Amino acid sequence: MFTQIASKLLLGTLLLLNAPLYAMSDDWDLMNQAELAQAQHCAPGHAIDFTQAPRGTWTSLSQLELENKFESLAFNERANRTGIHACKYWVPRGFDGHTQPVVIVLVHGTWASRSHAYFNEEHMFYSHIQEFATKYAIRNNCPVELISLRWAGFNSSLARKDGGTVLAQVLNNYYPGIKTLTIAHSHGCNVVNYASRLLAPANRIEHIIHLAAPVRDANEEDFKPRNFDRLTHFYSTSDIVAAGGALTQWNLFTWGGSVRKFMQHPNVTNVRVQINGSDPGHGNIKAIVVYLATIDDRLNNYRFNNDLDLNVDFATAQIQLSIRHELDINNQRHLADRGFTAISNQQRADLEAQVAHELRYSQTQKALYEQTYNRPIEQKASLFRRFFSALYQETHPLI
Repeated sequence: MFTQIASKLLLGTLLLLNAPLYAMSDDWDLMNQAELAQAQHCAPGHAIDFTQAPRGTWTSLSQLELENKFESLAFNERANRTGIHACKYWVPRGFDGHTQPVVIVLVHGTWASRSHAYFNEEHMFYSHIQEFATKYAIRNNCPVELISLRWAGFNSSLARKDGGTVLAQVLNNYYPGIKTLTIAHSHGCNVVNYASRLLAPANRIEHIIHLAAPVRDANEEDFKPRNFDRLTHFYSTSDIVAAGGALTQWNLFTWGGSVRKFMQHPNVTNVRVQINGSDPGHGNIKAIVVYLATIDDRLNNYRFNNDLDLNVDFATAQIQLSIRHELDINNQRHLADRGFTAISNQQRADLEAQVAHELRYSQTQKALYEQTYNRPIEQKASLFRRFFSALYQETHPLI
C-alpha cells in the first residue's frame, strides 16, 4: 500500500507540473462540432499505381507529390497544420498486382513533432520501422506504404483529439478498406486510439502497436480504442513518464484501473518489456523496434494468454517471451475476458491443447531468462530503484 501511495504522490506531482496543459483539454467541448464534422469529408487524392512502381526499393514522395496525394491533409510547415509529413512505399519484386496494399502509420508522441525519428531514414528508429515494413511486404507479397502523421504534440487532450481526427480522415478518405497497421509512441498511442473511434466500419485497424502508451481507457472513454483486430501494448514498469501521462485530475485520487496496461479485451495483449534484463525508460522502450518483426512472430505462440513478459538481449540478439499472469481456463471470468462465453466440448478440448502449448513454451522462455540473469523474468525491482533507473535512462537513449 505504501508503494501505491508513494507512486500516486509522485505521479500527482508530475501531473500538477503539467496542470495548465491538461486544463486545455476542457476546451474540447467548446469546439464547433459542426465544423469538425464538415472537415472530415474531403475529395480523395491520387492513389499510387503499384503496378508501375519500382520493385525492391523504397520510394519517397516529394512534398508536391505528398500534397497531390493527401491534399489538405498533408502537413503544412508554413501553417503548422496537422497532417501527413512523409510517405514512402516499397513493392516486392514478386508482386503480381493482385494482392491488396498495406499502409503502416507511424505516430510520434508529446513534444516530438520535430523529431527526425518518425520520418528520416537516417535515424535509427525510423530505419528499423522501414525494415519491419519491408519484411511485412515480403512475407505477404504486397506493396506497403509507410506514412508519418505529424500532429501538434502538445500535452493536452485537445491536441491529441485533433491529431486523431486528422488520422481518421486520412484512413477514411484515402485508404478505405485497406489493411492498416499503426505504430505509435507515448501519447501518439492516444492519438491512434481516438482515431480508431472515428473510423468507418470497413476501415478497422488490423494491428495497433503501442509503445509506452499513457493508458487512459479506464477513465476517459474518448481514448478507449475501438475498431481494431489486434492491439499489442509494450510497456515498462520503470516508465514514470507514461504513468504520469495517464493521470488526470479525475483519477489522481482514485484506485482501480491501470496507468500502464490496457483493460482486459479478447484482442488486446499487454507486454511488459525488459532490455538486457532491465526495465527501460519511456524513450528507450522504442529500441525493441530493432526486433519488432521477430517479436511479432513470437506473439503468435500466445492466443489465449495475453499478459506477457518480454526481454530483448542486444548483446546476444536473444528474445524471451513468457506468460506474466496466467489466465485460468476453468475461470469463467477469464474465459469471458478472452471472448469465450459458451464453448462446446470440442472447443474446450482445442482450448486446453492451446493453453498447454502456451504453458510449455512459456516455461522454456522463463528458463532461458533465468539461466542468463539468475532471477525470474517476472520479478520487478523496487519502486525507488526503478524510479532512479528511469531518470538515468531518459538522459542516455539507446536509439
